[in-house]
Amino acid sequence: MDVLGRPWTLGGPISFCYIDGNHTCEYAKRDFLNCDSRLDTGGFILFDDFTLGEFSLNKLMPEITKLRQYRLVAMNPYHLLLKNWPDRLNP
Repeated sequence: MDVLGRPWTLGGPISFCYIDGNHTCEYAKRDFLNCDSRLDTGGFILFDDFTLGEFSLNKLMPEITKLRQYRLVAMNPYHLLLKNWPDRLNP
């Protein structure tokens, strides 16, 4: 049941993913790939503590944006990405 008491089957695509784990590039990338495989088009990924000195994920963000499937929506210091609709891919 969902919070309104309606029946709901779990599984399938997700619309929001919050990545806050080990804070190393290797682990964040693994978390991202797991999320990406289930994230629905138009869904969001929020990376926590993106700009923490030695644990910085600065190498991962350019790798993700090169996919052209994601658009950076906001950063402060967290990074919020939107999985683009097929007709709204980044140039």
